[in-house]
Amino acid sequence: MSASAPALTTDHTALLQLSTALLTQALDLLSRLPSPSSLSQPSALIPGSTIGKHLRHAYAHFTLLLDGMDGGAAVDYDARQRGLAMERDLEACRAVTRELIERLESEGSKWEMGREVTLSATTPMRQTFSTTYGRELWFAALHAIHHYSMIRVLAVAELKIDLSEDFGVAPSTLVHRAETEEAAAGHGESARL
Repeated sequence: MSASAPALTTDHTALLQLSTALLTQALDLLSRLPSPSSLSQPSALIPGSTIGKHLRHAYAHFTLLLDGMDGGAAVDYDARQRGLAMERDLEACRAVTRELIERLESEGSKWEMGREVTLSATTPMRQTFSTTYGRELWFAALHAIHHYSMIRVLAVAELKIDLSEDFGVAPSTLVHRAETEEAAAGHGESARL
């Protein structure tokens, strides 16, 4: 970390780790696709969807956030590009995902979590909101998980791919599941006493 980078808080570190872990999950998914064409195979269950389109959408949110921070802390997620090579080319998807992981690792800690950001959105009227870098990094990560849950449907139901149990599942849900399992195990323990 450079001398000019802010000291990372636990929250900052956790959000960056979550973001890079999610992108690493995408790389794992790409290695499990039965064929390169699986990336752009149209879904029968979610019309208009492909795994590549969902990965591009998640990628775009992280990229637009980092670009916006570099450009004076103004972010517009509606400015994302569509029809990128990563939607249909397996090697292009792997390459840009790896580049984004490296970029998050090298640039993601340049800004304080509380740094103000101007967010523009079409709702359908053009709106401008005040937010923070930390909130938007959290949003990009949770938005990716939302799209990963749709990818899960395509991958498991349509392509018969085995994915990890945490793919497309929110961290709060994973914590809840662990607590529930722990509580159930504790009840089973006390019932045997």
